[in-house]
Amino acid sequence: MTGDNFSGGQGRDTFILAAGEGTDTITDFEIGIDTLQILGATTLADLTLSGNAILFAGEILAELRGIETSSLRANDFSFIAA
Repeated sequence: MTGDNFSGGQGRDTFILAAGEGTDTITDFEIGIDTLQILGATTLADLTLSGNAILFAGEILAELRGIETSSLRANDFSFIAA
């Protein structure tokens, strides 16, 4: 997900991810500032975090550039059940 300058822009951003929508590339996620909103998942336990990839139900929802998912915390996510 990139804006005009290949970023989400300055300040707090919310990146919305959903299964069946392909794999997004997030180039400027800021831990503790931005949020990853996952449609269809209800908790962090529903996701698989591997390397720089976020997976749900076996599908890669997003790849983060410059960030390993092991550095993400629960407050970096929000969930909306389908």
